[in-house]
Formats: sequence, structure tokens, C-alpha cells
Amino acid sequence: MDYKDKKTKTQRISEEISEKILHGEYKLGEKLPSEREMADCVGVSRDTVRQAYDALEKTGLLKRIQGSGTHISNRISGYSGSIKAVAIICPDIDRFGLTFISALESALAERDTMMILKINKKPEDDDKVMLELMQKGINNIIIWASGCSELTSVCARLRALGANIVFFDRVLPGKYADFVGLDNKDALVKILEHARERSAEVYTFLSLAGIVGDSTESRKVAFIEWCEDNSYVYDLFVSDKNESDSDYIAEMLLNHKGDRSKRAYVCVNDHTALSLIEKCNELKMVYGIDGIATNNKYPIITVMQPFEEMARKTVELIFQQQQLGDKWKAKEVILKGELIE
Repeated sequence: MDYKDKKTKTQRISEEISEKILHGEYKLGEKLPSEREMADCVGVSRDTVRQAYDALEKTGLLKRIQGSGTHISNRISGYSGSIKAVAIICPDIDRFGLTFISALESALAERDTMMILKINKKPEDDDKVMLELMQKGINNIIIWASGCSELTSVCARLRALGANIVFFDRVLPGKYADFVGLDNKDALVKILEHARERSAEVYTFLSLAGIVGDSTESRKVAFIEWCEDNSYVYDLFVSDKNESDSDYIAEMLLNHKGDRSKRAYVCVNDHTALSLIEKCNELKMVYGIDGIATNNKYPIITVMQPFEEMARKTVELIFQQQQLGDKWKAKEVILKGELIE
């Protein structure tokens, strides 16, 4: 066997170990088989396994502990390799998504970095898409998540394998990724105080089926807190059913038989606000959050998210993770939006 053959086998063992970590077959912190046990298991020499373990230890993926053997690292650090491309995973490209993605592409272009766009319309597959990107050698990922419960554990594995990850909007990732999002409490206060100035007497919070995530919950909580702190009458229509938007809105409106001109409809986003006003365009106070409903033919008031600033901050965080390496700690960047009439 010549050196080239041995090197190829070493690389194969290294890749197999990495893939098993990636897919959760090996857990973070778990002890690996000894060099002899691994050699017997995969049918190679002990020297080949030793070289594979050495290579993975140099990357920080494995850790040898005196008297305890070789373990999978449970490090939480930034990937320090050069950043030539950054992938963004997003659920769809509506006006909101297109605005952010365009701003993100411009921010990356300023750093001579390519953007890879990965559209994922199945929220339950966000984790699979992240794994797929990592397998293809994409170590820098921005995810506009849709609420998948497996993302935290996937991010932990990706981080151990050497990935820089930033979450944009919707889902808070915990200690395994940075986060950039809107100051939802500030946005709700701006909306509700505007409605109060217009003499609103009753407040309704509306969220349609399929809209999930931490941002949705924080907007609802901010709405409730403001109404209760100011002793205003309010109600919540938060759908978790699979019925159509139109049916659910019709059901809600049937419950509002009084003077609708005195009721403020606070929608979780502009899509919901547009669905509502299209169903009942005589409503006077309809509010959204996102900024996609500006210049619309319907009278919707919205909080515009600062897309360009969000994009710049998101890109900055990716590069900060690269620079900080083992010193990286997860952070949240929360930015204020502007009320647009």
C-alpha cells in the first residue's frame, strides 16, 4: 500500500466520522472507539485511524483526554476559515423576503463574498437543508427559520463541525447562533399608541394559521402587556387550524358586530393585514408589521423593518464569528422599525 492509498483511506475515515456527527449518530462529547477498535470495525490499519483522529483533532472536532480516550468535541466556536460564500435559507421570496435578500446580497458584495440562495418551502426541512449545505462545504449559513424544533440540536452539531450561523427573524437560536431581528415590543407599542391617538376603544390581535416562531409569540405578548397595562379591552384571534385565511377572518369578523370604526386590528404581519383588509375593506384601523404593505391600495399602517441595517448586521456577525473563533459567544441584535402610514 503506498502513501497515496493510505491518505485516501484516512480522508474517508475522517469524512465518515464527520458525517455521523452531522447526522447525530455520534453525540457531542461522546467517546469514540479506540484506534484499534475503529480499525477492526472499518477494516483498515490502526495507523490509518490514528492519522484520521489526528486530522480531526487539529480541526478541533475531536478531543483526546488523558486516560479517557478520544471524544467528540462539544465546542461552541466560530469557524475561522476564509469566507468566500455565505448561504441564506429562506422559506419564500415575497416582497418582504426579496427586500431583505437584495440588501443582504449588497452587504456581502461589499466584502467580495458570494451569496448562495436556498429556498425551502417546508419548515420541517430547515434542519435537513442546513445539513445538506454543510455536507457541500458551505460553512457560513444565514437562516430565516420557520420554527423547526430540531434546529437547536442541528446548530450544535454544525457548530462543532465548524460552521458560522446567524438566524434572521422568527426563531431565537439560543447559544449556538447569533440572531438579528426586529424590536417587536417597540413595534407593537408604536402601533398601539397610534391606534389610541385615533381613539381606538377595542384592540384585536390577529395571527393566521402557519405563522409560527418566537417573533410571533413576542408580538402577541407585547400586545397583551400593553393592553393590560393601559386597561384596554382586547381579544386574540390566533389560528392554529388548517382552514383558509379567508374562512378564519370571516369567522372573526362575525364576532365583531359592534362599531368596527372604534376597533384596532393589530395583525402579526403585513400578509395577515392585507388578507383582512381585502376581506373587509371598510375597516378603518388595520395594522401590520414588515413594511411590505406600503404604497398598497388599501389603508394599512405598518412598521417598516430596517432591512438594509439588518442585512449589514447579519453579515457583520458572520465575519465576527470567523474572527473570534473560540472566543465567540452568541449575541442578539435587535433593531427598531419605523411606523409608516
